[in-house]
Amino acid sequence: MANRRKLLRSVPDVVKAFGGNAAMARWCNVKPSAVSNWIEREYIPPGWHYRMAAKLDDDGLDVDPRVFGVSVGPVRDHPFLSNRVA
Repeated sequence: MANRRKLLRSVPDVVKAFGGNAAMARWCNVKPSAVSNWIEREYIPPGWHYRMAAKLDDDGLDVDPRVFGVSVGPVRDHPFLSNRVA
């Protein structure tokens, strides 16, 4: 049976996985108030998405794409990924 990785489903989950506000702020080289704002707004600036996802992957964690504002609908509905012919 394969190991199930923990799925982080919210900005607070991501911050907690980094060790809390202060630890995440140090990792991002931002002020803790910036991280607090991310939590309050449920929004992490896009420039951090790839780096955070890669670090969390290294730590054995997955991030729900919706945390980073990526909608997750069926591929058939995505204009660039579908097999539809115009």
